[in-house]
Amino acid sequence: MNKIKKIINSFFNVIFVKKCVACKTILEYDSEKMLCDECDEQWQLAKMVICPYCKDAQIDCRCGFGKRSVDSVRHLAVYKDYDRESVVNKIIYQLKNGNNDRVFEFVADEMIKNIISKRGLSNTVVVNIPRNPRSINRYGYDHAKKLAMVIADKLGVEYVNILRHKGGKIEQKKLKKLQRELNAKANCYIEKSEISKIEGKKVLLVDDIGTTGAMTGVCAELLKNNGAKSVFCVLAAKNG
Repeated sequence: MNKIKKIINSFFNVIFVKKCVACKTILEYDSEKMLCDECDEQWQLAKMVICPYCKDAQIDCRCGFGKRSVDSVRHLAVYKDYDRESVVNKIIYQLKNGNNDRVFEFVADEMIKNIISKRGLSNTVVVNIPRNPRSINRYGYDHAKKLAMVIADKLGVEYVNILRHKGGKIEQKKLKKLQRELNAKANCYIEKSEISKIEGKKVLLVDDIGTTGAMTGVCAELLKNNGAKSVFCVLAAKNG
């Protein structure tokens, strides 16, 4: 029986290939896990890294940015530009460049399980930080929008496509904090036809990475100025 099971498993592994969403190692076809054992261990450790400021684990850390307009900022782990081999970087890279549904499912589940409170979800809508249309054209999709839509679907709340980006030529990631804020203000705007959907609502503002908080703060300010009751930003990772 063991030999027959191995043959069946080998067949299904070829036909229904499942890969680790971080390193792309092939997993058993009947595995419910999204990460291989090695990546899963690294991921669990990454979420528990202690924040040097509040001394809490990353998934409990509330050290945020964009405080002027954002009521709370939460994230799963820390992303470091120079650490290309870290499991956090690999997952974020797949979000931004892979357009793999399983990656979005994994990150959405992790955000809901670890940093999004399911209590008090009534009167809540989900919104995403807008991506530059130039990037969408280059990669073929808007990763923050897709992540926000998956989260909204899993939570059973409405997704509202209200924030827009004009498509400025300057990339946000290449600017310093003050320049980022000015660039965000110049490029981000509200789709007026969607305003009624956020008026008096709690808004869950979704993005993949937060760095300086400039874009987050600008978007939260736009939402509140147009009727949002409160804005809670949730990130897959914070740039550290």
